[in-house]
Amino acid sequence: MDKKRHGRSIAREHAIEILYSYAMVDKVNKSNDELANEIVAGVIANINEIDKQIEQNLKRWTMSQINQVNLAILRIATYELLYTQLAQPIVVNEALNFAKVYSDAPSKNFIHHALDNISKNNV
Repeated sequence: MDKKRHGRSIAREHAIEILYSYAMVDKVNKSNDELANEIVAGVIANINEIDKQIEQNLKRWTMSQINQVNLAILRIATYELLYTQLAQPIVVNEALNFAKVYSDAPSKNFIHHALDNISKNNV
C-alpha cells in the first residue's frame, strides 16, 4: 500500500500478517506494533463469534474455501465491526484496500459483500 498511512492502517496490515501466520502454524507471533497485537488478541479472543458471523453471511462459499489472507482480512474487519466503535465505512474501506493489494478483484468483491451483510445484520 503506497499511500501515506496512519497508525491503525499499519497495525491492521501487521495484524493480517500475524493472523495469516497463526492460521498456518497455530502460533501467535507478537509484533512490535502494540495496536496490531491488540487487534490480533481481540480477534483470537472472539474468533468463534467472528467466524460464526462470517459463515452466516457467506452466500456461495464455506469457511474452508476462503484463502487465509482473505480470511485474516475478514476476521479483522468483522472484529472491528462487532467489537469496536469504529465507523462501518472506514472498516469496510480499509478491508477493501487490503484486498486490493493482497488479493484479486473477485476476492475484493466477495469481501465487500460479506462485510456489507455482516454490517446490515448487526446494526
